Amino acid sequence: MPAHSRSGFARFSLLIGLAAFISFASLAIDRLAHPRYNVLFTSSGYCRDGLGSRCNDVPDVVEVSPARESLELAVNVPAIARLNTAVFEVGYTGEPIQDTYALPRELTVNGVTRSLDQEMTIATGVYTDELTVLRGETVSFPVELQGARGIVDVTPLGQGFAGTSGAMDCPDERPILARFLLHDVTRR
Repeated sequence: MPAHSRSGFARFSLLIGLAAFISFASLAIDRLAHPRYNVLFTSSGYCRDGLGSRCNDVPDVVEVSPARESLELAVNVPAIARLNTAVFEVGYTGEPIQDTYALPRELTVNGVTRSLDQEMTIATGVYTDELTVLRGETVSFPVELQGARGIVDVTPLGQGFAGTSGAMDCPDERPILARFLLHDVTRR
């Protein structure tokens, strides 16, 4: 192998090594500048039947399952995470109704519990029923973190569901998401 080929390979290897070092160094600097904290949250479930039904036929039902998750948050960097999973089952369709219902749940973040006041609307139609979970109000949680204290703001996001009475065997299942924001962190 000619000498200039080996020297070109060595330069290329040196450049790759330098690029990797700079990349890892920037990640380490970012971690120091923007520390991340783990938070554990649990949310309660909810079930409601009789949605939008004026008849004694099979009503629409929403079932929200409880959840337990952990999430890594950086200070002042919003993150989206699943609060619950909801299943919407359509019963009788055909009578146009639109109504709003409460979707109450408890949320605990690092041992601090608050109520989430979120609403949902049901719109029944001749062939299709639609359930819309509306965006909720932001709820603040003053939390203890590893080596620090801070505030986690949680904003439940909206989600739409739809179904027809002919699809009773396949209900609409989707996550209910929320925006998490950690701020006002002070180290102990």
